[in-house]
Amino acid sequence: MSSPEEEKKVAFKDPEADFNEPDNENVEEVQNEMKPAPKLNPVMVLLKNVQILVELSISRGSFRGEETELVGKVYNEYAETLNVLETQSKDVNFPINMLVNQKKILDLVIQRGKFLPRELTTVGQVYNGLVDLITKASTIYQEKEKEKQLSEDKETQADI
Repeated sequence: MSSPEEEKKVAFKDPEADFNEPDNENVEEVQNEMKPAPKLNPVMVLLKNVQILVELSISRGSFRGEETELVGKVYNEYAETLNVLETQSKDVNFPINMLVNQKKILDLVIQRGKFLPRELTTVGQVYNGLVDLITKASTIYQEKEKEKQLSEDKETQADI
């Protein structure tokens, strides 16, 4: 067996080593490349956050027996549409009624107090973003419908 002094000598084999100089025998050059972050569509981020909140609500048992099937159906339809948008489209075209259904689900879960206090700020931000999105989408839809109605009226008057 070796004495403690010999072990120290073995453990501290080269006390003069300079740690600032690389060991050229085993050094691989690592390149740090700055890769640009993928551009995320803020609407898609919001829609994914809504999905996460609904999933959390479902996992916490926020719905009564008779509600479970309907919520599951609405959620599955939402998730499928969101998946299609993520994989196949850069533009976000989402039926307003799906957004309204998700808002209703979140309204119910919030009323039932299923979110923890530390989650409330985030839930509120996502909820307010969803409400804003629904409002903007509804306004755009109404404007397009008015334009469509005006063009139909002009065509009808031109035919007379």
